[in-house]
Amino acid sequence: MLIDDERVQAAFNALEQTAQDLPEARGRRVYLEAASKSIKAKLMADSKATSVAAKECDAYAHSNYEIHIEGLREAVIEEEKLRLYRDNAAITIDAWRTQQSTLRSMGKIG
Repeated sequence: MLIDDERVQAAFNALEQTAQDLPEARGRRVYLEAASKSIKAKLMADSKATSVAAKECDAYAHSNYEIHIEGLREAVIEEEKLRLYRDNAAITIDAWRTQQSTLRSMGKIG
């Protein structure tokens, strides 16, 4: 199956389109990962438990922490989707380049 010009153009468009989206998605994920420590610390400080282990359990079980973790999960999913979308576009372009090289070597294109 030959890769046509329309599909290659779509792959280039995908790379261009996600050139800014992926770093922003990665930034959101990294920010949320860093915020996890701050949220946990605040929740542990608010805990009425006496031991550190019990305070940590309270923090992890708190609804605010669960909401935060769900946001982190969504950020990771978004980043991975963008990364896979870009990878697929790059693979399409590489396959098209190989195809073009093969066709040139066979004298089928100028």
